[in-house]
Amino acid sequence: MSKRGASPIDRLRRTLGARLQRRLFVWFALTMLATAVFAVSMTWLVGRLLRPEFSGGMERPRRFFAHQLARVWDTPAERDALVHALATELDTGVSIRDTQGRLLRHVGKECSNPKGMVDAVRRGDQVLGQLEMCPHHGPPRPLLLTGALALVALWAAAGLLARRLSRPLEDVARIAEQIAEGNLQIAAQPLVGGRHSQDEVAVVGDVLRQMAARVDKQLRDQRELLAAVSHELRTPLGHLRLVVDSWRQNPHPEPKLLDQAERELQDLDSLVGQLLANARLEFRELRLQRLAAVDLAIEALERASLDPTLLEVQGENLWVQADPALLQRAIANLIDNARKHGGGAVALRLYRLGERLHLEVQDDGPGFANGEELNAFAPFTGAGHRAESLGLGLHLVERIAQAHGGSAYARNAEERGAVVGFELGLAPELPGRSAV
Repeated sequence: MSKRGASPIDRLRRTLGARLQRRLFVWFALTMLATAVFAVSMTWLVGRLLRPEFSGGMERPRRFFAHQLARVWDTPAERDALVHALATELDTGVSIRDTQGRLLRHVGKECSNPKGMVDAVRRGDQVLGQLEMCPHHGPPRPLLLTGALALVALWAAAGLLARRLSRPLEDVARIAEQIAEGNLQIAAQPLVGGRHSQDEVAVVGDVLRQMAARVDKQLRDQRELLAAVSHELRTPLGHLRLVVDSWRQNPHPEPKLLDQAERELQDLDSLVGQLLANARLEFRELRLQRLAAVDLAIEALERASLDPTLLEVQGENLWVQADPALLQRAIANLIDNARKHGGGAVALRLYRLGERLHLEVQDDGPGFANGEELNAFAPFTGAGHRAESLGLGLHLVERIAQAHGGSAYARNAEERGAVVGFELGLAPELPGRSAV
């Protein structure tokens, strides 16, 4: 693939894998070099400020010692001792000569080019001889070698650090490439830096993996839901088609035929309502209002054509802050689940437990087998039994309860049947609000 035709992911990987690593190394190396130059410059500047006598190189020390030598020139022992002290103190080569140029004393390194490092030794207007000094220019070779090795070691460390910083970003680019290619089942391998690395790059990688896992789960759930909905729609549509054919053959159909058509339409309406509720939960579109739970329960019983006397209320001020459409859907699903899988609802209970509202439906069925209540709210399952219909009813109840900060529960009744319900937090009581 040409460079122009390369995908954005390929360009990103090349940038992270090569350019980023080189740029990091260059920046580290330049930073170290600039730090070394700054340190040397500051050392030189501080030396000039603190030791101004050496600001002119060796000129001022030579003049000073030339003056001292003039005082002891006629005493060879003292003169030689002063030369030795000078060479030792300044770590330099020192020579003294007479006026004829003959060497009188030398201590330390020989000067290969003494030009510019000679001072006359004078006593008044009389010239006694000359002083030659040969200082060491720059640091000694071992120090230079040590500095060079240290700089090489620092640059090597900069290369390793640049590699370590760029490798996790390469892994992030690899994960992004897999997501772009549609591979959402990314292996849970730790990024470079260790399984327990908690740096920012590792966090980004983990977030990408979690995002991919969630999207993959949602896609699988949607495919399964689509297959189930397609199957569920065929049944009432097929029944309605039979009703229409019968109606064509008999212009005066029997009432039970119309009742059957009405039931099929109700099933279709219920299915559409559940799908809409599921979509609202997926997009977290909640329109919270202050609601009277008793009114919602009575309305749900009336919609299900059940006697309002089935409602049992314990406690006062049973108000909740909830989405009315979703809460109504949850109550309707509890009643519908009892009708389909439990022989019908025998009680709809509302009661207060602490600061929580409990809403539950008891049916007249055989109840749960041992352990079945644990799977009652799984999707495509109804009341612990494999549902013939879509099976989203109790699963939606649980999701609606969780979206409102509550939870769903299922258990066997004390005498007969099963109890399925949910609990929510009560809304704060408003001043002047009458008890319900």
